[in-house]
Amino acid sequence: MGGTHPNEQFPLDLAENLQRYSLPHVDGMIVNERARRQRKRFTDVDMQLSYPGDPNSVLYEERRAAEVLEMARNGYDMVIDMHSGLPGSKFADAGMISYDRVYDSSAGLDPDIFRFLKNVIGVRNIMMSTWSPISKFVSGLSMEIDVKSHRANIGYWRRSLNILAESDDIGDATMHDFAFWRLLVGRDIGTREQKRRLALPDIMPLLEEPFPRVTAADFGETDPEIANAEVYAFAWGSKNPKYYGELAVRMSPPPAVQNILPM
Repeated sequence: MGGTHPNEQFPLDLAENLQRYSLPHVDGMIVNERARRQRKRFTDVDMQLSYPGDPNSVLYEERRAAEVLEMARNGYDMVIDMHSGLPGSKFADAGMISYDRVYDSSAGLDPDIFRFLKNVIGVRNIMMSTWSPISKFVSGLSMEIDVKSHRANIGYWRRSLNILAESDDIGDATMHDFAFWRLLVGRDIGTREQKRRLALPDIMPLLEEPFPRVTAADFGETDPEIANAEVYAFAWGSKNPKYYGELAVRMSPPPAVQNILPM
């Protein structure tokens, strides 16, 4: 799936390529066609936040979300919703799965999601989103790829998806192969001076360096489970004169993952 956010160019290019040059057992889909035609991120509401959708909604993205979810449920073993950063932003390449789904022991997560991440594309960060992406409702995940990553390449994804679709064995994975992160979405991380004071680290292949002595509570988080946890930068970009960040705190492997992956 590309074009959930049509202003993210690489996922659109990949989906169009898969539509034009088919792979066995792999389909490409442009999710938000109207926003794409209008050259917008969305027309009424954010598509990524619109699932499960409503076929009777007056809002285009909610109607389209219901259509996309119906197709995903009835036709596919796994759905990958592709996203990429925008020019000037930095992202840690990561797989993203619904927080609700990974904390539901009966959710029936597909272990091939994690085997694919580890053994085919080499991604070890798992972001757990507290909104409702499509992965809350179907087997699959969202992928967040930095625009300068070696993974932002159509040939790379054609090879990787072909391995996923055609191989009977894509290797093993354990829960300790991954770092699990809960997102603190869309937090304003302050002015340029405040950013310098917080010493916002460059994004690493694994998010290894937190903000020094800064906790989730410092960014307004009240959930007692994570309020005192140190904050890491998953993504950030500049919206002059302030910086806008997607921040994360590290979590233990969640129950649904413990059910399907060995130690």
